Amino acid sequence: MAYVFWFLMFSPWTSGLASFWGLMLLATAQLAILSLVAGKSDFEALYKFKPKWLVVGAAAAVVLYSIFWAGNEVFGYIFDPNSSYADYVAALYGINDGSSPVLISLALLLWIGPAEEIFWRGLAQHRLSRKYGDTKALLITTALYTLASIWSLNPLLIIASAVGGLCWGWMFMKYKNLWPVIISHAVWDVLIFIIIPLKY
Repeated sequence: MAYVFWFLMFSPWTSGLASFWGLMLLATAQLAILSLVAGKSDFEALYKFKPKWLVVGAAAAVVLYSIFWAGNEVFGYIFDPNSSYADYVAALYGINDGSSPVLISLALLLWIGPAEEIFWRGLAQHRLSRKYGDTKALLITTALYTLASIWSLNPLLIIASAVGGLCWGWMFMKYKNLWPVIISHAVWDVLIFIIIPLKY
């Protein structure tokens, strides 16, 4: 289901057929509901909230944003402004065209980021860790999460998915709780797409 939705949203053959943000909201809602129903027996353990998760999640989001900022700065020195790298950066932010920044921020913070983590870490990685152990589950889930972005044909989005997936997967493996990764993903989304977008 995730791969079908991501194909429809990101592939060059289907990306203009429907509203990106509308489809993203629909996709993440369905994946999150599926995950919550399938994983209801683990709900208490995975969603036990502690105030420290706010600090851990926000700090992780800032660190992750800093990694992406530094990478963008390095690429800025390597590539010519007229190179395909600049086109890939522009394509990443092109999905925001014509959409309200406030509404996108709310969607990313309260819906999309949390729903993605509920599915990828709360269901996929959690289930895989039971079968293969924590480390293998982390690597498999990161690979699956990254592969979903391949439809975009945008190497920057694919790399971003790999780095983010590895970070959030490691956090989930370490804390065995979804709140830190939910907060980190949601805050990072808003930082990188709305508040301090990367420019080339």
